[in-house]
Amino acid sequence: MAPVANELSLGVIKKLRKLTDVLSLDPQGLVRRFDAKAKVRLKRLEDVRVLRLIDVYKSSTDEIRKVAGLEDLRSAMEKIHDYGARIVIVTRGMKGSALLFERGLYTVPACKPKVLVDPTGAGDAFIGAFLAEYLQKKNPTWCACVGSSAASFVTEGVGPAVFGEKKEIYKRATEIYEKRVKQLST
Repeated sequence: MAPVANELSLGVIKKLRKLTDVLSLDPQGLVRRFDAKAKVRLKRLEDVRVLRLIDVYKSSTDEIRKVAGLEDLRSAMEKIHDYGARIVIVTRGMKGSALLFERGLYTVPACKPKVLVDPTGAGDAFIGAFLAEYLQKKNPTWCACVGSSAASFVTEGVGPAVFGEKKEIYKRATEIYEKRVKQLST
């Protein structure tokens, strides 16, 4: 799930939970508010019960801080995990991502694109590729590397024009998986 502007009710999310084995959430639309000039601002998550229904949580650093009500990134990730998410992912743009699962915290570097044209959609490509691998029962750190790789291809063009072939995505993912994924702690 990736609501855009508070269009998913708790009731709808509960129904989705019953329909799938793995439910993911990008909470961007649950923490957005629009001011009088239509500028987007982040707000606290109004109903944390949604966090008890999900398996995979993915958000930006600013979003997770609002959702958890905590500034410290690790503490915020642990709080989301404590609600029930098996995997908590925080995307950080060209700084890569942080991944928490089974109480281990990992950093996954951003996969560098050949040329950076437009970052729009990189987070969506990341989670889509992550979930495609995760549903095949792959290790979450590998899934995050594939997500990072897929996101790098999306940034090489404008809009959803560049996705990369599976072989290319796996090649970039393997490079960061073998050399640069770091476990910070357990």
